[in-house]
Amino acid sequence: MTYYFMTPMQPDFDLMTFDFDKDAPRVYQTGAINDAISTDLSSFKANGGKLIVVTGVSDPVFSAMDQRDWFKQMQQDTKGAKEFSRFFAIPGLNHCGGGNGLDDVAPLTALEQWHDNQKAPESLLAKGKNYPNKQMPICAYPKVATYIGGDENKPESFECK
Repeated sequence: MTYYFMTPMQPDFDLMTFDFDKDAPRVYQTGAINDAISTDLSSFKANGGKLIVVTGVSDPVFSAMDQRDWFKQMQQDTKGAKEFSRFFAIPGLNHCGGGNGLDDVAPLTALEQWHDNQKAPESLLAKGKNYPNKQMPICAYPKVATYIGGDENKPESFECK
C-alpha cells in the first residue's frame, strides 16, 4: 500500500502508524491515477475497445451495486455503450474469486471471442468448485437467469430475461 498508494511514495512506511487525519490525504492524491471513475468511454469505443465488467456480488472490497451504478452511468454518458460493453454480477463471488457461489466464469475467453467473432456475450457460463455438478448462465445486465424448467444443474434450464 505504501509504495503504490501514497504520495510521495514511502516504501519504509509502517502501516501500524497510519494516521487517518494525516496520511489519508496522501492516499487520496493518487486518485487521479488509480481511480477508474470516468463514465465517458467514447475514446475507448472509437478505438474499437470491448469492455466486460465482472463483479462478485459477495465482494467485501468493492460494492457490486456501486459498480452497477457506474456501469449504468457509463451507458448514459457514452453513446452506443451497448455496442461495446457488458456487465456481469456473479452471485456468491468474492473479490477476485472464491466464495459460496459459482465462482468459475471465463470473462477473458468471452472477451476474446467477442473481439474475434464480433458477437457480444449475452451470458457467461458459471460453474464452481463448491457445486461441481452445477452450471448456469450469468446474464448480461440488466437481464437475469430465470429458471424455465428441467434439471436445475444444467444451463439450458435457464433463460436470460
